Amino acid sequence: MIPAHKPSSVMQQATVSICQQCTLLHFILIDLQTGSAPDPFQLEAERLQGLSDWRTKLDTQVRNYQEEMGALNTDLKTEVSQLRAEFNELRSTLRQQMELTVSLAKGETRSDGGTTTPQK
Repeated sequence: MIPAHKPSSVMQQATVSICQQCTLLHFILIDLQTGSAPDPFQLEAERLQGLSDWRTKLDTQVRNYQEEMGALNTDLKTEVSQLRAEFNELRSTLRQQMELTVSLAKGETRSDGGTTTPQK
């Protein structure tokens, strides 16, 4: 099975161009059958309107993607900030526990008469 993929913008432009050419040929064929010639200015105006509509849709998509990326970026920065705060809190707690352990170990050493011997 071939995986589906999005067509590239070049392919989309080519498709739009081909569709416009087919439309133009269709109008010419109708005009040849009816005996009237196509209005080249009208055809060009329709082609330009189609391009303008396509460009507007593309700009809207780009704006939407930029907004989405901005929201994701903001969320990511918030999460990183929260993780840093949690890490600093954990580091502080660990430091306090280490200091407490060291002070307790020193207190045991003094209560034993100043020397400690490892137990086997």
